Amino acid sequence: MRLKTAPAALAICALLALSGCSQQGGETVASNESSSSSAASTSASTDDNAAARQPETETVPAETQKEEVTRNVTATLNGHDFEIELVDNGTARAFAEMLPLSGTLSELNGNEKYLMVSDSLPSNPSNPGTIEAGDVMLYQDDYIVVFYETHPSSYAYTRIGKIADVSGLSSAVGSGSVVATFTAR
Repeated sequence: MRLKTAPAALAICALLALSGCSQQGGETVASNESSSSSAASTSASTDDNAAARQPETETVPAETQKEEVTRNVTATLNGHDFEIELVDNGTARAFAEMLPLSGTLSELNGNEKYLMVSDSLPSNPSNPGTIEAGDVMLYQDDYIVVFYETHPSSYAYTRIGKIADVSGLSSAVGSGSVVATFTAR
């Protein structure tokens, strides 16, 4: 009977090792937890192997935390600070990687300020229908746009984020060009 159990335990260990390497994030942790409980009934040595793999899975959340650090940006517009909450997409991540970013935002249509950037950002444009004051969007793949008035729109944008508190935004940006600095928080 022991001879049949030992090969089964080795097969489970090999399967756990392979499945642990091919999965990422929370899936690996869940897989190891369920595998560890089934392995406990098969062999004590399997538990030791699963426990030895546990520290590897704990490094994945650190990468997730790194992304969380760049979720908020401060936009200083004509000397006034506004906090931008970034969305979770490739465009916002690419924007955050460009920071700090400074330049002059130009006026357009009495409702937005824009800055052309030298590097193209990934885009996935769609028409939001209504633009809200505080929306921060990407137009085409190289224009960062800060909207300071709510209005309907037929244009397509890729969302970067939103200014959390728009009170004072319209008066801070005025009707002309705006000196702007975007920094990660």
